[in-house]
Amino acid sequence: MPRATPKLFRPSEKPRRPACLPTHPFSDGLRQEENAMQKQSIEIINKLGLHARASSKFTQTASQFQSEVWVTKNGNRVNGKSIMGLMMLAAAKGSVIELETDGPDEAAAMQALADLINDYFGEGE
Repeated sequence: MPRATPKLFRPSEKPRRPACLPTHPFSDGLRQEENAMQKQSIEIINKLGLHARASSKFTQTASQFQSEVWVTKNGNRVNGKSIMGLMMLAAAKGSVIELETDGPDEAAAMQALADLINDYFGEGE
C-alpha cells in the first residue's frame, strides 16, 4: 500500500483552511471577557467567623449560581458550594479569604457572596 505523503506548499502559496472551520477571531465560541475569572480578597467580619450557620448561608447563596465558586484561606482551596469544605477552613473573625468565581454569572455570584459576608451573614454582628 502506498504511503500518503504530506502536501508541501510553495512559499508563495498559503495553505487553505477547510470550509467548515469558523474564521471568527474567537472561534472557540467564547468571548474574551468570559474567560476571566473573578477574584476578590475579603475579611470575615462577623463575630463567630465562618461557622456552621454562616457556611450554610454561604453555600446556599453560591448554589444559586451556575458559576464555580472557590474559597481559599492560607493556601487551602475548597469548593464554595460545599459546607464541609468551608467549615474545614476554620475561618475565624478577622481571617482573610480569597473568593473566586468562574462561569456565566461570575460577577453576580461574586457580588452576592461579598454582600453576604459584608452583611455579617445576616447575623447582625
